[in-house]
Amino acid sequence: NQDNGLGWWAAIHRGRGGYEAYISAIKEIATEPGSWLPQIFLAKDHLDKKEIKQALGLLRQALSKAPPDQLPLTVISGELGKAGLLNEMVQLLLPVYNVQMHEPYAGMNLIRALIGIKRFDEARRLITRLQRLGIPPLAEILAGLEKELSQAQLEGESPDSIPLEVSSCPLYG
Repeated sequence: NQDNGLGWWAAIHRGRGGYEAYISAIKEIATEPGSWLPQIFLAKDHLDKKEIKQALGLLRQALSKAPPDQLPLTVISGELGKAGLLNEMVQLLLPVYNVQMHEPYAGMNLIRALIGIKRFDEARRLITRLQRLGIPPLAEILAGLEKELSQAQLEGESPDSIPLEVSSCPLYG
């Protein structure tokens, strides 16, 4: 479950045997009791292949096993956002997201998803919670999200017409 270690180990296998060896190595580690990070790597692979059901199943496994303070929610929310799975992102991550514990970028991805699926009140509450952290570099970004939210509410845009920009972090390998 150590990001650097798993990524390094998987990259060695990829270098020796290509992409299939990389996936095989991650699948092997995913069978270890208590593992959860390999499931996230595998979920990304399934998302890339548009195998949504498999990806969501793996993400549910990872979320159920990972210690709450170690969840890479920016990675997960970024991948789900890039795949256009806004409802799924909100269903999986909003219940576990904690502004005090998790990266603010995951919260911003959730805000964009909430706006995209027209859950405006929840988006506004999450913006307020992030603003209360008082992190100066985020103030401008959060102000921009407030503007996006207000505009979406005024214009009554459909979820498909709101451009979604998510933040993501790479998985190693």
